[in-house]
Amino acid sequence: MLTLRNKSRLIGILIIAAMVAGVLSVAPSVDSAAYLVEAAKNQTQVMNAALFQFAMALIYFAIAILLYPIVKPFGENLARSFFGLKVTAMILVIISTVFLVSLFELSVEFARLSPQDPLAFEAFGKVLKTTRDQVNHVFMILVLCIGNIALFALFIKSKMIPIWICVFGIIGAVLSSVASILVLFRVFDIITTEYLLMNAPTALADLALSLWLIFKGLDVEGTNRGNRVPG
Repeated sequence: MLTLRNKSRLIGILIIAAMVAGVLSVAPSVDSAAYLVEAAKNQTQVMNAALFQFAMALIYFAIAILLYPIVKPFGENLARSFFGLKVTAMILVIISTVFLVSLFELSVEFARLSPQDPLAFEAFGKVLKTTRDQVNHVFMILVLCIGNIALFALFIKSKMIPIWICVFGIIGAVLSSVASILVLFRVFDIITTEYLLMNAPTALADLALSLWLIFKGLDVEGTNRGNRVPG
């Protein structure tokens, strides 16, 4: 059975693994304006992106499974909210992966048929791509951020990690949520400078949390000090 120290280290490693999988799940050929032509030409890139995206979903689930029993004593409702939202994010990632593969298959059919009138392909492709972007970059991010806010609130209550990481994590989650809402209302597009800058604090907070868990671990003594009644 894993000790709390080993669980902390494993969770930290999984958070970094999720970040790496997220970066590797980007398929530039699908995100390009010419995705109908480019996706079919880059099968390996698209399939690798789909595999890494699916791996990211599984990592989210593993993190939720490991963290839930640790944070549950400090707020059962918040812990359940965190777990449920993390699982929901995992499901949305898998749905997004299905749309990614569907876009690739549409591109393959487009290349095979070489239609004289591509409007039907373009219309269907636009619906698929827009739906994938909304699922992956709007609703999944919103669900994930709300879950992270619940987690950092539990960490603040438990005093198991420094409060500055919690505050930074909550601020990052709020900024990422705002960025996703702006994408939803088409104020700016995904994979733009503005979008990336607004998501940078979340990435830095996740990195800080993961490094703390790997090298310091969850501070049970800090929890005990916080719960101690003064004499």
